[in-house]
Amino acid sequence: MFSQHLTCLKKNKRKVLIDFKHRLALCKLAFQDIPNVTVSELEKVCFDNIAAKKRMTTEEDKGQLRVALVDLLETLIPKYEEKTSCSGDFNDISPLAHQSTSKLSELPTRKEYSMALVADTFMDLTAGKWKRSKDVVRLIEGRILVIQRIILPTPIHMSSNEFSKDDVSSAVIKEDDKCSKEYVSDEELQKRIQAVKEEFGSSISDNIRIVRIPGLASVSSTLVRATRNEEYLSKVLQPKVLEYIKAHQLYSFS
Repeated sequence: MFSQHLTCLKKNKRKVLIDFKHRLALCKLAFQDIPNVTVSELEKVCFDNIAAKKRMTTEEDKGQLRVALVDLLETLIPKYEEKTSCSGDFNDISPLAHQSTSKLSELPTRKEYSMALVADTFMDLTAGKWKRSKDVVRLIEGRILVIQRIILPTPIHMSSNEFSKDDVSSAVIKEDDKCSKEYVSDEELQKRIQAVKEEFGSSISDNIRIVRIPGLASVSSTLVRATRNEEYLSKVLQPKVLEYIKAHQLYSFS
């Protein structure tokens, strides 16, 4: 398993992500008691090697570097450069596909990788919203486990002044909404998989699997980052994760 977002300095329009070392530590705490799960640091290796290749040495320079999943996959699957690009542009192969370093040389030359994505994220990927989305799909040969999330009412009363009004309205269903519902319907998913088949062929689309977990409720990461309400956080975060966030003054505890 890889911690989300490669670059420790990656920015978007609203926020700067916390340092990579903290996100890595949080992932390790969250998954340490789950058998057969390893939290990998290869994302950082990928970022550092691309930065070195581009001769980026200052934090300011590195802050401008955008490294995405496709770059990591090309690190893990270097033989991809020998395949035909769905976009027709393979002059823009990640430098790591051609680069050998002491750490990367230890990687196996060929392994099959799969992705587990919630349904709305799968829709974004296959709609081309990721960097080189088509190449990502080709790299993993369509091996995607699509998890249908269920939106459920938050367990804490929404009138609590500990919550940001904007974050609550965008992140969770109001308590008076009695009907749980999916982010993405079965019909929407099937239409998108059919579109993937038409574009990439059945050898890719047939590898996509959909799983619906009735007991899996949706937890809003936006709300988790935005609130200091420990009653709510204790219900959606593991105790060690919450302790780490508080101890290092992350997110709303900063």
